[in-house]
Amino acid sequence: MSGQVRITSAGIIVPEASEIKETAQGVFQNALGSDLSLDDASPQGGLIDGVTEQKQLDNAQILYFFNQLNPQTSRGIYQDALASIYGVQRKGATHSVVNCVCTGLAGTVLKGVDDDIPAMAQSTNGDLFQCLVGGTIPASGTITLQFIAVDTGKIPVSANSVNKIYNVVAGWDTINNPSEGTVGLDVESGADFEERRRSSLALNATGSLSSVYSHIFNIPDVTDVFVWENTKNVDDEYRGITLKPHSIYICQNGASADDLAEAIYNSKSAGCDTNTDELNPLTCTYHDNLTGVDYTYGYYIPTPANIYIQINLAEDISSDLKNKIKEELDKEFTGESDLNNPKITIGSTIYASRFYSVIGNLNNSDIILESVKISTDGINWQDVLSFNMNILPTLNIESTSPQYVIFNVGS
Repeated sequence: MSGQVRITSAGIIVPEASEIKETAQGVFQNALGSDLSLDDASPQGGLIDGVTEQKQLDNAQILYFFNQLNPQTSRGIYQDALASIYGVQRKGATHSVVNCVCTGLAGTVLKGVDDDIPAMAQSTNGDLFQCLVGGTIPASGTITLQFIAVDTGKIPVSANSVNKIYNVVAGWDTINNPSEGTVGLDVESGADFEERRRSSLALNATGSLSSVYSHIFNIPDVTDVFVWENTKNVDDEYRGITLKPHSIYICQNGASADDLAEAIYNSKSAGCDTNTDELNPLTCTYHDNLTGVDYTYGYYIPTPANIYIQINLAEDISSDLKNKIKEELDKEFTGESDLNNPKITIGSTIYASRFYSVIGNLNNSDIILESVKISTDGINWQDVLSFNMNILPTLNIESTSPQYVIFNVGS
């Protein structure tokens, strides 16, 4: 019968409105006579239009449901259900993370969140941050440690804002964050969740680089991961980092030392080495209760790099519209825009062209866009930026000094 939804090997086929209406007209004429007027202005014409509209709405619901069977188009609980097949769960809201320089007396121990009383600091906004992975202040009197916001969500963490020691530790003198941190996120977006599911198919495997990535990225508080492997028997440099022979490189944001060590232990091959920054060595240790052996692994935490975006317009626009553009750029940067693009991550290659669609999607006739450029210094503007695998690009739309989103009018 025409006007029906058809399920084929190629997928679901939904009839056009005209086909549905034609079918409804045939039903009315068969029941009430072939000479029945089908004019839309007649009572029966109005009934036919109503039946057609209702059928379209029902078909739209059927089509929506079928799309929930595809991991690439599913949303909400349907997306959760498909991901659970692979053992992947949607992450809740994450914490803001920032690298802080702590100074004090050599030998002073600053505890992390895995300890009973972690070192804590407070930002100028009053937000509390706790040391993620503890460390001991070396002879130089300075150590860089990651601090994580106590609360989840988009806790602001601009440069030089985490500068007050909250709980006194004997020998710990000062704390400050020279650069901005990574702002936490709300519940994981559909686009990010799908990207992580697709990249976590090796979650139940061991020994492969994909397995290491999957295990680390599925730690609840981890917001970003970059892994690489040197399979050669000599040192090898890749994207700004020199890797030891037969070793893996891990750069992650947000994991505690215990969680990270367990993830690496459960995914890495036994004979494979790890890497860490010689200037700021970071390690985590997993204790095997069965054998009593301790396994120590090196890793990196990313260094944030501020990104400038230049919006070149033919004509000036209102302050409200500029603020709206900045908000949409921020959403695109963090993978929360309506375009459903993955967020910008550690070691990303960023194309200025991805921000064209963000602005065009506003569909505002006041915006006459000439070009979009990106930069790392606000001076040298590019179409493409590529980053080393220990760098995390960040965008601070709230900053006014300097401004990271710049509007230019005319050439």
